Amino acid sequence: MGTLELKQKLSGHRGRVWSVCWHPKGANLASCGEDKTIIIWGSEGLKWVTKMILTEGHSRTIRELAWSPCGNYIASASFDATTAIWDKKSGQFECNATLEGHENEVKSVNWSISGQLLATCSRDKSVWVWEVNDDEYECAAVINAHTQDVKKIASCSDDKTVKIWREYKPGNETGVATPNNEPVWKCICTLSGYHTRTIYDIDWCKSTGLLVTACGDDIIRVFKEDDDCDPHQPSFTMVCSMDSAHTQDVNCVQWNPVVPGQLASSSMMSSNKAESPVGMSLKEVVNAIRKFADTSLAASWDNVGLLIEPTQPKIVSCILLTNDLTEDVMDEAIQLKTDLIITYHPLIFAPLKSITTNSWKERIVARCLENKIAVFSPHTSFDSVKGGVNDWLAEAFEIESSKPIQPDGNNVTYGMGRLCTLKNRISIDEAVNLVKQRTNLKHVRLARARGTGEF
Repeated sequence: MGTLELKQKLSGHRGRVWSVCWHPKGANLASCGEDKTIIIWGSEGLKWVTKMILTEGHSRTIRELAWSPCGNYIASASFDATTAIWDKKSGQFECNATLEGHENEVKSVNWSISGQLLATCSRDKSVWVWEVNDDEYECAAVINAHTQDVKKIASCSDDKTVKIWREYKPGNETGVATPNNEPVWKCICTLSGYHTRTIYDIDWCKSTGLLVTACGDDIIRVFKEDDDCDPHQPSFTMVCSMDSAHTQDVNCVQWNPVVPGQLASSSMMSSNKAESPVGMSLKEVVNAIRKFADTSLAASWDNVGLLIEPTQPKIVSCILLTNDLTEDVMDEAIQLKTDLIITYHPLIFAPLKSITTNSWKERIVARCLENKIAVFSPHTSFDSVKGGVNDWLAEAFEIESSKPIQPDGNNVTYGMGRLCTLKNRISIDEAVNLVKQRTNLKHVRLARARGTGEF
């Protein structure tokens, strides 16, 4: 099972923090809470810091926030029964509109994809839909379809379950009835048995499809839809969880819309947490590679396996693949915040007597350790294994038969090189072109016996 790693704890609010919301571009994070303020956070290097504090928009607790799709507006829902609209002008946010009409606490707010509609829901059991036109907000509809106070448009509940809903339109192929010839929403899956207290929030990750829940038991859980399941009766598996994510109830969770797997959460306590991407431990990744091709398959002269390992336990969420680990590749790995570099050719062959800045290899090793980046090299173990590099390259040709040139002593299907018998004779030029197509390379290097033109 994967894990969640705490990236940073953000402190700035007084009292409980009710909601966090990512900017559409993922570069900023907004939070709100009991202290009636909105804090805009931004990253500086590896740290998140306060960029702006918005005040005087509400007289009571701010329950939830929503960035507009364009990122220039923030809507805030409050227990004072109003929704405030904050407009970014000259680099600063100002409250330019206050939406009134609900009879009780406004619990949730959200924008339409176009940004031309805004929905609010309240403890007064109603949902209001507002139309946006040139910074003017007019109520377009009031929906009174609920018999209890509306806490959230998403389907999480006090009954400790999460419900997945699907829309069925008239004439749908599954035969679901649509009264009055209107679309209906049907519950197609219920997640139960995972949570011991109220589920306060859920959020889908658009880039990964993962579902995260925030619960009163102080645990953040992440679910993944099972592969090959019936889309009309889906099943989900919990892929990771974080116990004691906060010291009190987790009120809100939201995925970063740009960085896959990164999420933010808020709690009853006066701080937020930014969680790092969901991933696997370094040990799990290395074991998975060795399961495909054990390092014992490598040539005796080779140096394969885990060559550089950070001293602290490592969660791997970003892997960079390369043929050779050069200083340019190292620059890219650091820029991408890579956790593990898998380099086909080993960086280290001969023992290093020192790690200084005098040679490029020593500089790379030092930078890997400084940035906590692990390095693994499979090299000839991937050449030897059945289904490895040699077999992959041989698939460029129509092969009658294939066997290792130097078979492994324990398994004759493993070994170095491949001796292939082709179904039909081809020219060297044809062979070269097939290799180019297979490798997607413009140029390859060929060695052949003198005086031969075909084989």
